[in-house]
Amino acid sequence: MSGPKVKTLALIALPILISGIIITWVSAAQMRSELQTQTSRFGHAMVDQLATTITDPMVQRDVLSLNVILSDLLEKGDFAFASVYSTDNRLLAQVGRNRSNLQTFTRDVVFQNASPGYVQLGLDHSGIDARVRNLVAMATMVLITLVAFIFLLVWHYGDFLYFWWSAPESNSGTADKSSDTNAESTTPEIEDITGDLTILVIKVRPVRLLEANLDKINSALSLYRGEVELTVGDDIVVKFSTHDQVFQAVFCGTLVASILRLTRGSKQVKLGLHVASLTEGDDVAKAIKHAKYLASISDNKLLSSRKVFAKVGQSDRIALQEFHSSLTPDGEVYFVESLSPANAALIERQARQFV
Repeated sequence: MSGPKVKTLALIALPILISGIIITWVSAAQMRSELQTQTSRFGHAMVDQLATTITDPMVQRDVLSLNVILSDLLEKGDFAFASVYSTDNRLLAQVGRNRSNLQTFTRDVVFQNASPGYVQLGLDHSGIDARVRNLVAMATMVLITLVAFIFLLVWHYGDFLYFWWSAPESNSGTADKSSDTNAESTTPEIEDITGDLTILVIKVRPVRLLEANLDKINSALSLYRGEVELTVGDDIVVKFSTHDQVFQAVFCGTLVASILRLTRGSKQVKLGLHVASLTEGDDVAKAIKHAKYLASISDNKLLSSRKVFAKVGQSDRIALQEFHSSLTPDGEVYFVESLSPANAALIERQARQFV
């Protein structure tokens, strides 16, 4: 399992496991306490009723009747042990067997303000323990099922989820320079760009494959915070306005190309990228036309303008090379030659999640 998947599984599963264990323990303790309270109330009520029932046979020292009454009550399963003693502690009648795990209740038999003896009643606690064990077993099965579901979810969609959690927010500020030089980072590089609007144009050929894969493309756009500006004919125009918009647009375009490359059918993906500097008064409509033109002359490449190249600079995450063509002046168009190994691997994993 990859690092992001392990981290995602830990982030999701550990809180659930810990909270599940705590809830199960607290619930079991409360259930045991409530059942013991109910058993105690039941035992006191039973021994009071039994003391009243055996009053007459007790006064008459009718041992046979005492045993019959106790035996009838024992058969109903209300208690596990009962005995009747005279005032001098002589055993008169007994049913069941007194055991150490029984909860014993004692009550004097009263007749005309005198006591001819007393009765003892024993209730078995094994039923309480069985209910608590059933609760714990049920909760454990639910936890195991939930963790198994999370494991399968993370196994198939872990990279996607981890990227959402680890992606930097638009207001995160300037990153530490030491983190910018970390070549093993598993999230795309960001750069503080403000006052710009990055335009990405996507052309899929043949056109029939666009509709078939539109849901996957929209998922990739959403992942990298791209907003569909408009759909003109068979072209998808996407704008990026976050502070890391140029890199987000490059990674998004690369992800779309990777997704379509992994799907069935012969297809061609044309991508054009341009930046409109709003602070300099650039016309957004002209920027869209520029990006559309770059996409039209692309051949399964992500072409970008010179302004994009100026924004990216000498980044160690994205390598841009000059694009030579009779349709473009030298030094005006560039193509994405490669991504850093970490970012390339991340986008490849993301593409496989969508396919």
